[in-house]
Amino acid sequence: MAQPMIGIQVSDRPFVPLLPLGSTARKRIVLSGGQNARTAVPLILRRSETKTDLDEKIGEFEIVIPSGTKSARKSVVVEIGFEKERLLVVTVLYADMNEPNVLTFRIANTRTRQSRTLPYGTFVYPEKIETAVPEQPPTDVPPAEAEKSSAEAMPAENTLPGKPPVFENAIPPAAGQSAVPEPEPARTPEDDYYTLADSTPKSKYRISAKLIGIISLIVVSALGLITMLVSHYVTNDVRISAEENNLAINRRTAAEAETRLQSIVTNVRTLLDITGRDGASAVPPEQAAVLFFERNQDIAAVAGTQQDVLINAVFAGIGKLTPTDVSAFLTGEKNRLAQAAAGTTALLNVSPYFSTPLIALLLPDPRDGEQHALVILFSPETLSETFGISSTNSSYLVNNEGRVIAHPDADLVLKAADLSAIPIVREMRENSYENRQLLYDDAAGESFFGAYRKLPAFADAGVITVVQASIVFESVKATTRRNIYLTIAVLAVSVAVIWFFSKTISTPVKALAAAAQEIKEGKFELNLKPHTKDELGLLTESFVSMGKGLAERERLKDTFGRFINKDIAEKAMRGELSLGGETKLTTIFFSDIRSFTAISEKLEPAEVVEFLNEYMTRMVDCVNRTGGVVDKFIGDAVMAVWGAPVSSGSPERDALNCVRTALLMRSVLIEFNKNRGGDKNPIIRIGCGINTGPVVAGQIGSTERMEYTVIGDAVNFASRTESLNKPLGTDILITENTYELIKDHILAEQMPAVTVKGKEQPVRIYAVVNMPEARDIPGAGADGPQSVREIRALLGIPEPNLNGVNLDEEEKKYQIQGK
Repeated sequence: MAQPMIGIQVSDRPFVPLLPLGSTARKRIVLSGGQNARTAVPLILRRSETKTDLDEKIGEFEIVIPSGTKSARKSVVVEIGFEKERLLVVTVLYADMNEPNVLTFRIANTRTRQSRTLPYGTFVYPEKIETAVPEQPPTDVPPAEAEKSSAEAMPAENTLPGKPPVFENAIPPAAGQSAVPEPEPARTPEDDYYTLADSTPKSKYRISAKLIGIISLIVVSALGLITMLVSHYVTNDVRISAEENNLAINRRTAAEAETRLQSIVTNVRTLLDITGRDGASAVPPEQAAVLFFERNQDIAAVAGTQQDVLINAVFAGIGKLTPTDVSAFLTGEKNRLAQAAAGTTALLNVSPYFSTPLIALLLPDPRDGEQHALVILFSPETLSETFGISSTNSSYLVNNEGRVIAHPDADLVLKAADLSAIPIVREMRENSYENRQLLYDDAAGESFFGAYRKLPAFADAGVITVVQASIVFESVKATTRRNIYLTIAVLAVSVAVIWFFSKTISTPVKALAAAAQEIKEGKFELNLKPHTKDELGLLTESFVSMGKGLAERERLKDTFGRFINKDIAEKAMRGELSLGGETKLTTIFFSDIRSFTAISEKLEPAEVVEFLNEYMTRMVDCVNRTGGVVDKFIGDAVMAVWGAPVSSGSPERDALNCVRTALLMRSVLIEFNKNRGGDKNPIIRIGCGINTGPVVAGQIGSTERMEYTVIGDAVNFASRTESLNKPLGTDILITENTYELIKDHILAEQMPAVTVKGKEQPVRIYAVVNMPEARDIPGAGADGPQSVREIRALLGIPEPNLNGVNLDEEEKKYQIQGK
């Protein structure tokens, strides 16, 4: 009989067998994805690679080929159910290749997961897929010998001198593509180490990010605190220094201004003394005035209430000042002249009146026992040297009304600008302090250090000296900027150092995380090597030792599982099964091959074993896919149970899963029977009996050998129900107990009542037709059969004559003949 095989078939290309059932031989293939970016590749179970019809499609995985990508390091793992305890895992690997769309396969078994990455286009399936053929016990073979034996089992490659190798059983590549990938360099433990680290899912918070964050916070906090403290103390020192310097400049400027003003007054009074003392002057008054103005060219005019107007010829010659203008001014300022005669000095900016920069100084002038007023008109140029433009500090003179008398800005002097709104000027006018300093903001929001000093001898006029705070603190800001740049530079160097250092921690940790994931998936043989001698190195060694221990445990469970159910074996190894029995509500399933005795008589013993192994493999897979437990094989019969040792969640769900298994078996047998026929390749028909009820479940047997099983009347009832399929012309029968639990989910027809052994009253049984809600069972669902008659036609079961059948007699399995 042809050996079943697993392989790949893409579109109309030849079937490529990967390995036969029960084989460990290697095969090499190259699969080209063609022009499509996505290719769905079915995994096929066939009876032989020479047949064109598929025996069974056991799954499908999708290959995603990045468009235009020649160098991408990605891995897509797809799990395909073959048996519950043996998932077939195909890994599609993209790696650095000269030709795109050329893929590498790695195939593994979840029982051991002992596969490894092989050169491009190569895969290995290290464990035999379970069949009924007895296997040799495993032996300890060194890895090198195992590699050698596998290589010997590999078919020879077809090669020609100077030509690249062409792999056997290769799927032809698409046009314009190479079927031969580049050879993969030999891998080392270090390669696997960093590959594991790269394959680890990215964590939300990485170690490197945490270290960088913590160290950056420390560096920024430390340097930031230092910068802040330095800035604070330096700013305070600079502020004190600026205030002292501004105050000193203001004091010096005020002294100079007062000296110059006093000099003008003294010179004028000397002139008056010379020209006005009883005519005893050595020179005529007119000549004395001319000599005076020649030596005091900044003085424009001298006048008074008892004094003729004396005008500087320089001002009169250029038409800026005439006696008439001065007289008119005196007339307009009678009140001020009266106040001056009474002893009140006044300092006025009369530039707007005369349309030329002039300052008027009104002074008391006592003569002959009478009070008179003296008016001196002079140019602001007299004070220009005192109130000139400074590099940082700026000084100006205002009178007690806040009007500009002298200022570096000539336009303000010409307009006699009112500066009383400036905080420092307002402070001078409103306070009686002779001098003071103040930090204030102007209308534009600019900060200034300001100082003033009053001139009591000149109508409380004041000298104001200011300096912008931004200029004062510019050096502090520059120092702060340099500190910030230094902080950024130190931080950048720290981040770089920390990042490289963190790789020595994160890479081993990610490799261990990937190793833990592989252990979770059942890959216990870890190719890890410690790179450090610290705690991470010890942890890596512990991981490797743990993997070896788990691999040994898995091998023990695998060996143990060949004789009992794997779920039960695992629970027994964990100590979760207690000795003795317990009552459970379960659903019991029995199936039997119709006319198996007649079939087996026509086959050789070896053919019977091969036939049964092939049949049982398919049936057990159906049980495992729905969460059932195969209790035992009774010749050609299969007994399975749902609800023990564990339940699917409820008796209803257990019963529904059991019926799903029966429907899966129906579908699988339809595919199995295709292209069968004859004595050596007979068509198989089975009957299934299902019952739900209480059973005693537990480890039952002798002290020398025990097995986990279920016993009770519900088990016997399920077995007797199965035997009624043949006379009733059905393939799946369920009892009323099961029907009441799941009647809303299945389509079933009631059969004639029957009296079975152990039951006093006739019982109702139902033939399962379909499960309308099923979407994953071939042949079932909304488009499935709708009656028992359709089922009989589908399976080739003849219509029974129910009127001529005594169902009560069907319990008898034999008939005693007379002598």
